[in-house]
Amino acid sequence: MGPSGAGKSTLAAVLMGFLGYEGSVRLNGVELAEASGDGIRERIGMLSQRSHVFGTTIAENVMLGRQGVTDAEIWRALAAAQLDESVRHMPGGLDAEVGPLGMTLSGGESQRLALARILLDPPPLLILDEPTEHLDAATAQAIEGTIRRGTSDSTRLTITHRLRGIGAVDRVVVLRDGCIEADGPCRELESAKGWFAGQLRLERDESEMASLIASLPVGVAVSRMHTSGTAAFRQG
Repeated sequence: MGPSGAGKSTLAAVLMGFLGYEGSVRLNGVELAEASGDGIRERIGMLSQRSHVFGTTIAENVMLGRQGVTDAEIWRALAAAQLDESVRHMPGGLDAEVGPLGMTLSGGESQRLALARILLDPPPLLILDEPTEHLDAATAQAIEGTIRRGTSDSTRLTITHRLRGIGAVDRVVVLRDGCIEADGPCRELESAKGWFAGQLRLERDESEMASLIASLPVGVAVSRMHTSGTAAFRQG
């Protein structure tokens, strides 16, 4: 994790074989540059905030060129992604066309379709590059739960600049300006100085402020003074 521009998504692109690199990057002891592109993508999957949906059918989006996949397997993947009921109501079902760039689907449905593609055959390593960033809170929480349940046997590398749910991870690596600033268990980084501890305090303050605002009587207006970090209240 780390602030915007720290190099998190660039690292993901390197791991997926989309970008070249200098130095050494190893996966299970194998130099990444020595692996074929197809070999990398057989071992690594990625779900990002803009996962691509192809202008073809639901089934073909899930299969993504895989051979020998049955309709039953596709339905299981859709069910795991909690998209099966929506697809059953579409004209054509699995053969329903999603339109260019998935324009007939909502943002949540597009992400679930991309997730079903992953869940059809979960890879050993799954990179999650803020896949719920542009979704509403309820949809984001549901998709995050689906990912945890459906990829329990995979190693998950989660890329984020937010600390929501960070306590559930085994290890945190903080990137700043393309370099590793901190690396270790969440509790260890909480007590250390640096970006992580500062961000943790900031998000806790914002959460406490949101709880305070929610507890105010109806008719009280709140304005946030960003320069001082304080809040001013006035009776409306």
